[in-house]
Amino acid sequence: MATTTPADITQESLGTYHFKDEKFGYETWEAYLTLTPKQPSSLKITLSAKTRVKASLRSLIPPGWGQFYSGRKI
Repeated sequence: MATTTPADITQESLGTYHFKDEKFGYETWEAYLTLTPKQPSSLKITLSAKTRVKASLRSLIPPGWGQFYSGRKI
């Protein structure tokens, strides 16, 4: 299921779910949440912006990794 935030899911959906949040220019966020009967659960997501410093540090290891991290094709 895909949704926008904020979202309330009211149906009985028991089990373990994988949540992933992506936005261009921000770090991808992922987590697992187990929903159990009659126990309210909440999830707060805060995305961190990608920075030039993080891209530069990645470029020091394998060349091109900083560009890939930044979303640049060339």
